[in-house]
Amino acid sequence: MLQRPLYRILLALLFLLSPGVPAAAAHEFWILPESFRVSVGELLRVSTLHGERLAGAVVPRNNDMVARFELISANSSQPVRGPHGGPVGFVRPSESGSAVLVYESREFSNPLSAESFENYLRTEGLDWVIAQREQAGETAVPGREVYIRCSKALVRVLNGTDRSGPAPTDRTVGLPLEIRRCDPTEGDGDISETEFEVRFKDRPIPGLRVVAAHQGSPDDLRAATTDDNGRASFDCTAPGVWLITTIHIERTPDRTDTDWKSYWGSLTFSTSE
Repeated sequence: MLQRPLYRILLALLFLLSPGVPAAAAHEFWILPESFRVSVGELLRVSTLHGERLAGAVVPRNNDMVARFELISANSSQPVRGPHGGPVGFVRPSESGSAVLVYESREFSNPLSAESFENYLRTEGLDWVIAQREQAGETAVPGREVYIRCSKALVRVLNGTDRSGPAPTDRTVGLPLEIRRCDPTEGDGDISETEFEVRFKDRPIPGLRVVAAHQGSPDDLRAATTDDNGRASFDCTAPGVWLITTIHIERTPDRTDTDWKSYWGSLTFSTSE
């Protein structure tokens, strides 16, 4: 567990080292709890960040844009509370076992120039959107997009202060775009690969690019494409914090204020706490 002063120092350093991550470049958004293991009744501090590959800036809490921010356990859910504009949210877990921190935002508007929009699409592997815009004669048209953030973090809530015990298991929590870490029993027995399922509006979504980044080697970016069952696998045996991300985008033909709506999904967990 990070001690309170150290945690504040680390948050301050994140602000100083990443003072201006441009919105167009900060495609990844994730939840970072103070610790991925916490005791029942213990105060858990929770931050949200945006940037790339686990390097980014703290996102101050904007209460008007929070659709959901909660800790979901097997039999209960608790809000993650915090002051508007503050860098940290707070929750005291009331139930032991595996728990999931869940963040869902309301819509953000993200208008971009045609060039910036195409660069963003290409960076995120959304070449089919580029091709569709070209076929429709929209290559030179600015990108009118709205997006929502759909993030999770896995934590283990313990009885007492003993930090040992099994890693937390994942569960679906009803996000519009959701990444779920599959239980090893769902795979083929190869424990060197961790399987992830991506669901969109509660259905597995195939053909989606999924990216994995590890805190200790951020330049080692790993990418895979979901199969027909909406699943992709990565070797996540290295100890430390992992970030799994994906983006899904769709046209909005029934809206006049935007042409595209995207969903930015993320999952963070630790293999060492």
